[in-house]
Amino acid sequence: MDKQEWREGKFKLGDTWRSHIVYRCGICHTKINKWVMGGAWWGSGPRLLCPADQYKEHDELESALEKYNSLDEQIQDYEKTLQEATDLKRERAQNMINNLSAERELLEAKIKKLRELFSGRFDDVEGVDSSANIRDYYPSARYSSYEKKSLLEADKFKVKKLKFS
Repeated sequence: MDKQEWREGKFKLGDTWRSHIVYRCGICHTKINKWVMGGAWWGSGPRLLCPADQYKEHDELESALEKYNSLDEQIQDYEKTLQEATDLKRERAQNMINNLSAERELLEAKIKKLRELFSGRFDDVEGVDSSANIRDYYPSARYSSYEKKSLLEADKFKVKKLKFS
């Protein structure tokens, strides 16, 4: 894919193929090596579609990651300002930084919990061995043309179904 070898394949919209490189979603860590030829509203060219993106929890995880990254930058910026400033009420400023750090820790726990929901559950890798290269990617093409399902609701249904059978 790095050399745009897909251009030689005369692929049509919707065609799929497998690469020798495994890609890991930067959001949920689901692994995939299945490429889809895009088109229409996606534009042209190949796309990786995270199989787990069809669930609401994937969006929730993405939102938590964005908040986490934003908080991390904010904390670093405030800590730098606190070190350089001489006329601040240091205790109040440090309390605010501590509160932001606590929020970051809560987000870390939430991210870990959400990633556990996806762990290995939706991996779609075929035709490669365990020594295959793994690259992180950020899913640019998304499942948005239909209403997303909830993993948690699906899991509750499975538990109920098991109880009554």
